[in-house]
Amino acid sequence: MRIGMILGFVGTFNLAVLVPAVRADVIPTRIATSEEREERAQVEARLNEIGLNGDQARGHVDRLLPDDVSQMAARPDSLQMVSGLWFEEWIIGLGFAALILFLGWRVVAVESSR
Repeated sequence: MRIGMILGFVGTFNLAVLVPAVRADVIPTRIATSEEREERAQVEARLNEIGLNGDQARGHVDRLLPDDVSQMAARPDSLQMVSGLWFEEWIIGLGFAALILFLGWRVVAVESSR
């Protein structure tokens, strides 16, 4: 009885731990086609045009999925440099914040005078 339990434990351990490790699949490295390399070069060149240096552009392209690279290569004008707010947006935002503060101050002033 005791030997059967030990063999059962060993058998269960083998099935649960060792067998899946032996059957692990190896995923081969995907080799890029010449078309994919050309698309990557186009996207990288566009990123260089809009202000990124070579290493930054290459790093961004390396992090993209192949489908994203294909889409961006098909429409290079869709890539734009976006950073922060424009001066006009700051002025509008500050004006809106001042309006909200003024209206809040007026509401508090009217309510406190009652």
